[in-house]
Amino acid sequence: MTTRQLRRYTMIPERFDEFLAWYFAGVPAIRAEFGFTVEWCVVDREHERFDWLVSHPGGPDEFLAAEREFEASEVWTGYLARVRPSLVGLEASFVELVVP
Repeated sequence: MTTRQLRRYTMIPERFDEFLAWYFAGVPAIRAEFGFTVEWCVVDREHERFDWLVSHPGGPDEFLAAEREFEASEVWTGYLARVRPSLVGLEASFVELVVP
């Protein structure tokens, strides 16, 4: 079983590119250290959105446990401190992958 979470960020427009550079320079690799896989990312500049899908083996409880470990880690908190606040909104929910 794999659990997937859709994360939707509403961005500060002036910081979009700065955020993307920061995100791609470290977030997928750091998440991978904790068993996560960033499956895809999309940018919607018209609506100032950055959406991405992250997965982790196991059910929602395993996902959340790994996320707590990830968020408390020194590697993450140190990396997070390197970016200026760029979000004005964040939504996250578990989703199911549906293939046509």
